[in-house]
Amino acid sequence: MSYASDFLNDLFGAYQTTSQYRDNVKLELAIRKKYFEDNLNEMWAAYRKGRVTVIVDYNAQVSEIKKYGYKVLRNSEGIHKIILSER
Repeated sequence: MSYASDFLNDLFGAYQTTSQYRDNVKLELAIRKKYFEDNLNEMWAAYRKGRVTVIVDYNAQVSEIKKYGYKVLRNSEGIHKIILSER
């Protein structure tokens, strides 16, 4: 049974390295940009109110967004903006 799960994990891992997968994720980020910005705003507001455990999820989401070529900006009020960085 573990061979089947290893095979599926390897297959999905290989798919994640393809340019088609990266393009699909970039498109999804562009389409759902407002949702991701609102989610980051909520997490940052919770962090500022004292829920320090949320910073781990916040950093993970920011890293995931940055991995696909976007920049995450935050102003002094905690409002986030996601922009496509030019390379």
